Amino acid sequence: MKKSQARSFLAIEFASSGVKFVKMTQSANRFDLVDARFVPVSLERDPEKQAELWKAAASEMLAGEDVKSEPVLLVVNTTQTCFAQFTLPKLPKKELEGTLKWKMKDQLPFPVEEAVLDYRLSEPEKIGKQLRCQSRVCAVPKSVVDRYSKVLSAVGCREIVLVSSIFSISSLASTLLQAKPSLVAVVDIGHSMTEIALYAAGRLSFLRKISFGGEVVNTCLTQSLVTERGTVSLTHEEAERAKQTESLFDPMGEHLIAAKVEASKLHSLIRPELERFIDELKRSFHYYAEEHGDAGLAAARVVEHVFLTGGTSRLGGMCEYLEERLDIPTQQIQLENELAIQSQARVKDLSPFYRLIAAVLDHPYVPASYAGHAARGMKRVLGKLSYKVVAIACALFLVAVGWILDFNYRRIVHARQDLRAQVDNLIPGYEAAQNIRSLERKLERAQILMSAILEKEPLWLELFKELSHSFPPEAVLESVTYGEGILVVKGRIDGTGDKASVSDLALAMEWPIFRNVNIVRTEQREDATYFEIRCLLS
Repeated sequence: MKKSQARSFLAIEFASSGVKFVKMTQSANRFDLVDARFVPVSLERDPEKQAELWKAAASEMLAGEDVKSEPVLLVVNTTQTCFAQFTLPKLPKKELEGTLKWKMKDQLPFPVEEAVLDYRLSEPEKIGKQLRCQSRVCAVPKSVVDRYSKVLSAVGCREIVLVSSIFSISSLASTLLQAKPSLVAVVDIGHSMTEIALYAAGRLSFLRKISFGGEVVNTCLTQSLVTERGTVSLTHEEAERAKQTESLFDPMGEHLIAAKVEASKLHSLIRPELERFIDELKRSFHYYAEEHGDAGLAAARVVEHVFLTGGTSRLGGMCEYLEERLDIPTQQIQLENELAIQSQARVKDLSPFYRLIAAVLDHPYVPASYAGHAARGMKRVLGKLSYKVVAIACALFLVAVGWILDFNYRRIVHARQDLRAQVDNLIPGYEAAQNIRSLERKLERAQILMSAILEKEPLWLELFKELSHSFPPEAVLESVTYGEGILVVKGRIDGTGDKASVSDLALAMEWPIFRNVNIVRTEQREDATYFEIRCLLS
């Protein structure tokens, strides 16, 4: 009996903290992790400089891989990802994507023409007299996909397969489906973003991304604290070590962290953001239950188990804390139970690579591009033929191409003559067409100018939301101005407010969209304390 040949899979993700890469092989029903690597990459404001940094990291990771003939899974994780599911009749493949885009147009915050779709279809079922299937669709902006695809193309990748979400967790049965709950939540806590995905019977049914992760925790841990030894704060490196070695959820710890801060203070520093995180999880679960439950099925739409993954999910005590606050069984995803890890991988923790590994395990359902299949099929066929047969086939192919080109040349000459006759008939209206074109150019210039002006404006709605969270009830906002990258906030604190109250307000504004918050002026009057605060925007 002939032994089946192992398939290899390459997957890469451009994350906010760096570039991640995994290589896996599949033989029969067994998956092996051959390599898993992470290269830190700093975020740059200049897109070209950022692309060069990503290119260098991708070149290092893909060195030695056959990226010209093997597909590369591009895993895209962005807050702009939109998810929806529909019931459709059975459609021809050429009509399917257009239909899905039309169905998604009301779900997207960006033009549907700019959407790149990643979707899965269930097996058609007969409903009434018509075959219908369930479609699960994710859409991401084309600009985001193109940005990463250009980097991969620059390092030699020929076939790039988009993976914008994990549509099925059926291949993670050893961990996620061992208790066979009808609805589970997979919470992937990364560096700057958390993905909340709900799976009904192993299939994606809800998707939401929120701004919470290791970056937020670092910002909280590096806040200044007033102690008996004066004002102290952890450095970024000390905060990273504390995340890895300390329990951030222990309010009783008395030992000092980096000889500066008591361990019990760490929880108070991150508690406000943890509360927001818990509220977002509860709100997502409740929304799903409201949207998908009814009188007879509401119980089946309640999340029965929460699984954590992602690098930040490994914080000491995080799992137990979420289980207590959510009152739902919570555990870590153990990816090592799903695949064999080869010695050269040398990975202690697979959590940061969850999306890549899960994308490969879900890959049998990913529609690969036609060009890649055709190229590999042609390579297999030509490998079995003799040189003489291949030479004759190539000669016949060239003759056919020459005949087609000659036929098309004659057709183009004839079409050009017809076009010239039509142009001669259109000359009287040429002057009017020139005037219309001139107006169009003026309109285009006006639109470009308007876009340039709007790009320099901040997101006022988000800005005022954050100000409302930061301002105490006794503080009154009098004016907000923005210019040359600097936000100026003026207001007063009524009653017995003092400079310390203004300092507390400035400290509360420090995150997430305000940076370098400085108190420019305070003035104590009889009725209130007046202040002026300046800061930068993230």
